[in-house]
Amino acid sequence: MRVLFVSTDFPYAAKEGAITQGGGGACIAQLAEGLSKKGFDIELVTRLEPEMSGELYDFPIHRTKFYNLGFRESKITHYFPATKECKRLLSEKRFDLIHTHNPTAGMTGCKVSKKFKTPHAMTLHGPWASVRQRFYTRALARLIEGKTVKC
Repeated sequence: MRVLFVSTDFPYAAKEGAITQGGGGACIAQLAEGLSKKGFDIELVTRLEPEMSGELYDFPIHRTKFYNLGFRESKITHYFPATKECKRLLSEKRFDLIHTHNPTAGMTGCKVSKKFKTPHAMTLHGPWASVRQRFYTRALARLIEGKTVKC
């Protein structure tokens, strides 16, 4: 089985050692590594970190830019380059499943799963929208969460 993971966070190597942001990246890494060891073909689309020096895993990891607006919620901008990269990958290869771990990555999963007729599963690790700090990003987060959960 071939699985395409899409995530806004994924561990990477840096001068300081292994770096991850939040629990989601670590969960995705454990799942992807476990499935890879069991013979699944894993590829992952995630964001590029400026301080990274290398990858920590052997499966293909496609890192794309995002637009850092200076606050944590700016990861939502990863949707645009991640969607473009997923479209490229899905037009070149066949995947059996697209797996995302939060609504931000889920927007990409919803978009490309329909276009390429590939099943999409999202593992939501908790009340994503309720942890947004700013009022305006919380309202946007609730809208995104609602749409991706329905998808």
